Amino acid sequence: QAQIGERTCMFRAAGEAKITEDAAQLKENIQQAKERVQKFFDNNSDPRWRSYSDRFDNAYQEWTSLASSNVRTRMNGQEITGNPADIIKKTETSFQNMRTVLDELSEVRIADADAMSDTIETNAASTQRNLMIILVAGLIVCVCSLLFIPPMLVKPINSIRERLLDISEGNGDLTARIELNQQDELGHVVQHFNKFMHKL
Repeated sequence: QAQIGERTCMFRAAGEAKITEDAAQLKENIQQAKERVQKFFDNNSDPRWRSYSDRFDNAYQEWTSLASSNVRTRMNGQEITGNPADIIKKTETSFQNMRTVLDELSEVRIADADAMSDTIETNAASTQRNLMIILVAGLIVCVCSLLFIPPMLVKPINSIRERLLDISEGNGDLTARIELNQQDELGHVVQHFNKFMHKL
């Protein structure tokens, strides 16, 4: 928009009243463009952007100087001296230098975003793989627990039950003892039972 505003002012008739309005619009467009770019540089402290900022500022100063000079000449009712094609080429070159800096900056930012996206995808895949490993390991632990813990609990209980059945249905042998060498709750029950039988 700023470049179009500059060209509009250049090709209006010298001293035309509309030039003042166009010049004000041009000034506003130039200021808005500068503020947007400056806001980006202010919000990014990465040292890589310093050279882009300097290059942009130089091209911006060159273009605004040329554009402002041409617009002031027309606002004062004077003709711009020189070949119009050469004048346009000169302002176009400085304007394109600004655009080149912004295009390069955009490419770098897109490359940074792509690299960050790749890193995020890699981390997500790694996290997903780790979660699957944890899930499979947990599943294996659960299956092993279901297969091995119940028999470990039931076998001693069945052994105690069978021994008590022998004692109660047998010929009343009070010297019989239950053999269970465990240091858990069942082992304590067996020890107390054997002590009780010993006292009888």
